[in-house]
Amino acid sequence: MHSSQRRITRPVLGVPTKMGDHCDVTRFRYDQYGGATDPLLMVDHFRMRAQTFGPHPHNGISAVTYVFEDSRSAHLNHDSLGNDGPIHPGSLHWMVAGSGVIHDEWPGGENPESHGLQFFVNLPAEKRDIDAYAVHLESEDVPIYESEGVRIRVVAGRYGDIQSPILLPQKFTLLDCFIASSGAIRIPVGSRGNAWIYSMRGSVNLIVDQESITLDEGYSVAIYSDSLLSINAEDLSQVVVMYGEPVGYS
Repeated sequence: MHSSQRRITRPVLGVPTKMGDHCDVTRFRYDQYGGATDPLLMVDHFRMRAQTFGPHPHNGISAVTYVFEDSRSAHLNHDSLGNDGPIHPGSLHWMVAGSGVIHDEWPGGENPESHGLQFFVNLPAEKRDIDAYAVHLESEDVPIYESEGVRIRVVAGRYGDIQSPILLPQKFTLLDCFIASSGAIRIPVGSRGNAWIYSMRGSVNLIVDQESITLDEGYSVAIYSDSLLSINAEDLSQVVVMYGEPVGYS
């Protein structure tokens, strides 16, 4: 999409997806937005209470797990690269599947329930067959932006002068935003940025140039813009924002 064709897609309500008896998922797929989320392929907002998938393969993408701070337990990860450990609440595990990797995941602890996002990011064509590797970021190392009524966890990428310490295979930003009633944040997406915005809690108003839309709890939109994205909260809200440069779906 050319930068002169700026738009906000229609709001998309996540699709409830039952994954066995122990995992509840709200799913969002790129084709619900006409492809406007590129390079983001799919997002699962999950609550997992026991082992669900068993060992399974990935290739040609990055498979990413972000565990929310309010998760009751850590999310355990085991893969064919030799990684075997917890993804603690507030932490990120970014697995660059590349030429191929097998992994398994499940919640840990005596009263397990992990709460988070798992999402797939398409790799640039020249990196889809690289050797698989993983990047891990602990919660205490996530930089935080704070101002009156606003708290933003800069999990990946940059917000203003604050930069996440992780080095990813492509430019990608993940912001976990907490906005008090009547609070607002401004996010420059960039001239080649596709953004996905998800209102996990509360209702927010999004503005891109002269176009605005209300995003109710549980809904998401995608935008393509070379302008400033404004997010204004009507009540206490938690909003996840992800964006990166498109790489195509082939």
